[in-house]
Amino acid sequence: MKLKFGIKEVVAIGIGTALFVALTEIQIPTGIPNTYLQPRMAIMAFLAAVFGPVVGAVVGILGHALGDAMFYGSVWWSWVFPDGLVGLVIGLFAAKYAVK
Repeated sequence: MKLKFGIKEVVAIGIGTALFVALTEIQIPTGIPNTYLQPRMAIMAFLAAVFGPVVGAVVGILGHALGDAMFYGSVWWSWVFPDGLVGLVIGLFAAKYAVK
């Protein structure tokens, strides 16, 4: 797997992070207490699949950290890094299996 990182990836990180933060407050309740579906994860997964694992990881980490800081007042690092890891894994999966 060849890692490429250029202007497109930087722009994808910026736009993805902004969308991730903007969608932080949108949560769809499920029938399980304190459990919600979050559309922001779909944005991160899409960008990770299209632009690669680095973009997915950075969008997950920056977006979650900024969203927590803006909407909740403090950053929960125990949740931020797993979001970055999810973006990384989705990007690696998409690259390995040539998801288009």
